[in-house]
Amino acid sequence: MKTKIIKDYMTPIKYLITFQPDTDIYYAIEMLVNRAISGAPVVSDKGELVGILSEKDCLKVMLQMGMHGTPSGAVNEYMSADVKTIDQNGSVIDAVQAFQKSYFRRFPVTDGKKLVGLITRRDMLRAIKEMQ
Repeated sequence: MKTKIIKDYMTPIKYLITFQPDTDIYYAIEMLVNRAISGAPVVSDKGELVGILSEKDCLKVMLQMGMHGTPSGAVNEYMSADVKTIDQNGSVIDAVQAFQKSYFRRFPVTDGKKLVGLITRRDMLRAIKEMQ
């Protein structure tokens, strides 16, 4: 059986919602709500992954509202910058092991520092179905 790689199952970047570090946080929250997604990668002008903005990160806005009125700010003030990634040329077994060792439901997929896609637990289920 040919070893399948992560690139075979990931969602390519052209289909992802992404933010830039200077994106207004309220715009980002609106996008997450309207698109019914729980988070999105944050990329630089060069396409390099610099963070992830999750629902949990956005909850910090509510805390600041309670303490300081209505805060403003950019995504980079709320995002998580320490992001676990998976290389696009890794095997699906590598991805499954990463999912097993963490509570994350998705990982950004990179080629060096550049974001190229996103892989999810559901993508791994699709891989299992194809391999049976």
